[in-house]
Amino acid sequence: MARGLYCTVHTHENTIPQEDHHVWPKGYHGPNIQSNMIRICCNAHSDVHYYMDYRLKHNGERSPEWRTYGYLIRYWADRGYYLVIKYGEELSAQIEQEGNKRLPGSAN
Repeated sequence: MARGLYCTVHTHENTIPQEDHHVWPKGYHGPNIQSNMIRICCNAHSDVHYYMDYRLKHNGERSPEWRTYGYLIRYWADRGYYLVIKYGEELSAQIEQEGNKRLPGSAN
């Protein structure tokens, strides 16, 4: 695990453990590429995932305590949320299109 002063979300006075966060999470089919990762501290990583997961589980609603999270926590969580939703919509459209091709009487 890397250590450093810089975190995409916070500035620290002492070196702290840092983690690579996948903006579009790998668990939701996000790519494991550098442009999909940011370096953040463990606390920020936990908060970003909590906030994003809340929105995913509650149809996009904000967590009741959303104001307690800093702007950058909300920004990165929202960015991940929208990428997951976009992927889901694209996948649904693709499945629907494939299903329509298989329906009797449809053009192949």
